[in-house]
Amino acid sequence: MFQANDLIYYGNTGVCRVEEVGYPPDQSPGKAGHLYYKLAPLFETGMIYVPVDTPVFMRPVITQEQAQAFLAELPKIQDDEFSSPRRAEVVDHYRSMLHAHTCRSLACLIKTLSDKADRCSALGRHLSAAEQDFKKRAEHLLYGELAVALGLPELEDAAALVEHALKT
Repeated sequence: MFQANDLIYYGNTGVCRVEEVGYPPDQSPGKAGHLYYKLAPLFETGMIYVPVDTPVFMRPVITQEQAQAFLAELPKIQDDEFSSPRRAEVVDHYRSMLHAHTCRSLACLIKTLSDKADRCSALGRHLSAAEQDFKKRAEHLLYGELAVALGLPELEDAAALVEHALKT
C-alpha cells in the first residue's frame, strides 16, 4: 500500500503524488466503504480519488539510478516492427504499448511513431490523428516519469535528454 507523499505512476495519467490515504469526502469511516488514495497528478490538473484496491495499474516511480540506466540503454531501442493492414489492429497494438507502463515500451512507441512521421513527411503526408495522440501520450508519460526520477524541473528537460539519446 502506498503512503502519503509517495510518488507513483498511475494508469495512463502518469506521475501522481499520494496526497492522503483515507475515505473520500462524501464517505465517512463508519460506512461500509473502502479506503481511497487521493492522488494529485504532477503534470495535469485535478485530483483523483481511487480505491486502494483498484484494478488500475499503479507502481512506484522509477529511481534516479533506474532512469540513468534507462537513458544509457535508449540508443539500443529499435522501432517496433508490428504491421497490419487493419487500422484497428495497429491502434490496439499501440494501446498495448502504452498499457505496458514501462519506460522502454513508451520510448519504443515514441521512436516508432517519430520515425514514421519522418517517413510520412518525406512523402508530404502526416501521421494519423490517432498516431499523433499515441505519440503525445507516450511522450507525456515517459517525460513526466523521467523528470521526476532525475529531479528535472520541466518535462522539456526530460524530452531533450530522450531525444538526444535516441539520436545517438
